[in-house]
Formats: sequence, C-alpha cells, structure tokens
Amino acid sequence: MDSQEALKADDPGLVQAAEGALRSIWCRSENAAVDQVLEEGIAAMQERDFARAVALFSRVVAEAPDFAEGYNKRATAYYRPSPSTRIWQASSSTWRPPGSASRRATGLAARRAGAG
Repeated sequence: MDSQEALKADDPGLVQAAEGALRSIWCRSENAAVDQVLEEGIAAMQERDFARAVALFSRVVAEAPDFAEGYNKRATAYYRPSPSTRIWQASSSTWRPPGSASRRATGLAARRAGAG
C-alpha cells in the first residue's frame, strides 16, 4: 500500500500514521536549527500564543527563505486568531497588507495636491 492509499484507508490508525509521516516530511528544512525553531512555532500555536508563533515562523522564513512550510505556518498563525485580533492588524514588522504602502503614498500625494 502506498501513502496515497494509506491516506484514503478505512483504518483511522493507518490514516493518522500516513498523515504524521507527511507532516514529518513537510517540516524538514534540511537545517536542524531551522527545524527546531519551526517546532517551537508549532508549539506556540498549540498554546494559542499566535504572536510568538508568528515571530518564530518569521525567523524560519528569514533563515530558510526557500522552505515553504515556514511561510505556510506563518500564514496559519496570522489567520488563526479571530478577525478582530489578527496579529497583522495589531502590529507586524514582517508583513503588511498588499498595496497598503501604495495606498498611503497615493493618499499623501493627493492631499499634497489639494485633492484630499
């Protein structure tokens, strides 16, 4: 039985084992220090400490920019809190909403020109 068949199996234990194996593969960056920071970020998310998780996943992204799971986990940590408490709304030095800088610049230019 291959891993794809195992994920579709009727045996919950087999499905859980296959999912665990997949996660293990996805969470390997080939850098032990980065993997450790990723694990700390996952633990922070499990503790619902999303601000800490975002900070840790941002370290992963900075240290291993080609490691997709760092970006994936950071996006998950941004998304997890309720909409009124999203981390990126409160503060973040590593992420800004798309186009936010250009909208500010456009607004400033319009005010300087007397249009705003």
